[in-house]
Amino acid sequence: MRDDMTLKLLLAKYIGQSIEKIKIKRTVLGKPFLVSHPKIHFSVSHTRNFSCIAISSMGEIGVDIENEESSLKDQDLPFTALSRNEQSFCLTQPNKRRAFFSIWTAKEAFLKAIGCGLSTPLSDFSVLPLPNDQSYHFIPHTAALESIQTTFKHYLTEDGVHITYCILT
Repeated sequence: MRDDMTLKLLLAKYIGQSIEKIKIKRTVLGKPFLVSHPKIHFSVSHTRNFSCIAISSMGEIGVDIENEESSLKDQDLPFTALSRNEQSFCLTQPNKRRAFFSIWTAKEAFLKAIGCGLSTPLSDFSVLPLPNDQSYHFIPHTAALESIQTTFKHYLTEDGVHITYCILT
């Protein structure tokens, strides 16, 4: 797969090794990791014609990319998958679709960073955009997530593609 080669090429360049030495394995829950450099973290996401790879040495990282021009109609967006706080935020925004995808990419990025995917219920936490629209306030709703510190960054392209990464700090 082309993305796998791209990932290995980027990781090889990042750590200064040949691509042949890059060995990637997965945790029990499916989170990929670099065997030879456990402190180098990475995440991959895809949507339609776009891929995104994030690499970090600062902490576990998750990235999500979504195109708000998806085939879902506004009334079919899964707002019920969001927490009450997130739903309220979306409903007060002039562009509810944009607000939804902004929050959705942050939630997915967080789940990828902690390495458990959708095995952690989406209702266990909220992410609310800060006024700068590029970062989020993380609100845990369970004791298991209370000690987690996060840094988020959100990008929105001109053609409606949302990219959000989350680093556990």
